[in-house]
Amino acid sequence: MPELTRFFGIIIAMDYNDHSPPHFHAKYGDDQAVIRIDTGEVIDGNLSARALDRTSGVVTVIPRVVEVKPLENFCLWVCFMDGTSGTVDLAQELWGPMFEPLANPDLFHQAMVDPELETVVWPNGADLSPEFLYQMALQTPGKII
Repeated sequence: MPELTRFFGIIIAMDYNDHSPPHFHAKYGDDQAVIRIDTGEVIDGNLSARALDRTSGVVTVIPRVVEVKPLENFCLWVCFMDGTSGTVDLAQELWGPMFEPLANPDLFHQAMVDPELETVVWPNGADLSPEFLYQMALQTPGKII
């Protein structure tokens, strides 16, 4: 399983093709736990209270998209669970086999939030990393009126 990070002796790993709900694996010494990304709840296993508390940062680090509104000129307005919102310009990002079809405005405007992935997806299977969207939204913050 791919290791994402290590801190304070805790190893965090995640397999993109693992079962639902979205989760990560935390190992600290002989203890291991499977932890939900959306809630921080331990699904399986056991970690000391101190190690579990330190993994809470992993849950808050992953931004979660809660709303998206397609705009003109291949822009999206996105809002995240932490209240951050902004406009993301994707005009220069629509290349490659998954994203070139989104140059069709009709398809681009079908952007929606996938409730399980908690990011923006399209009917053709294209999706965007919530971390990418978050960083782009921070560059042009604000709500649509």
